[in-house]
Amino acid sequence: MASSSGDVEFKSHVSVHFRTDLEELVYFNSGQTRVLESLIEAVERFGTPEIQTVGQKLHVVLRKQPEAQTLFAIAETGRPLGLVTYMRPDHEHLMILHISVREEFAHGGAFFRNQLLLRMLREIKRCSRRLKGIKKVELYYQSERQRQRRSQVDTALFKASHDV
Repeated sequence: MASSSGDVEFKSHVSVHFRTDLEELVYFNSGQTRVLESLIEAVERFGTPEIQTVGQKLHVVLRKQPEAQTLFAIAETGRPLGLVTYMRPDHEHLMILHISVREEFAHGGAFFRNQLLLRMLREIKRCSRRLKGIKKVELYYQSERQRQRRSQVDTALFKASHDV
């Protein structure tokens, strides 16, 4: 059962007792269909997220990007509610490679008003302020509508920069 109170702790690991919950979050997330094309690109480029056990802790790693890190949103019970996998591709950027929240915290879910996704992104942004040189946090994948809109904006900016 998910927590409706909004009490969430951010950690770099999940207890081994919640492996099934973490597997559901990583591999069987119903929201993946909204960003399927970008998700496939991310997996091909950065690798498939893998659950790794170290002692009594579970981590999510990317074999193609060993420097990637994962931040988990954890309920008071220890159950993982969401995760963000990110890396620093260069000195000025933090790139979010994968993001996932439990269905009940996603848009239309029973606990959507808790704004878990927004809270996770704010936590990543807060963490990025502690890293010297980070100027921008970017999300690798987007919905197809967002991708089309971004492509239109990029095209318009390119044309505008060459009309000068």
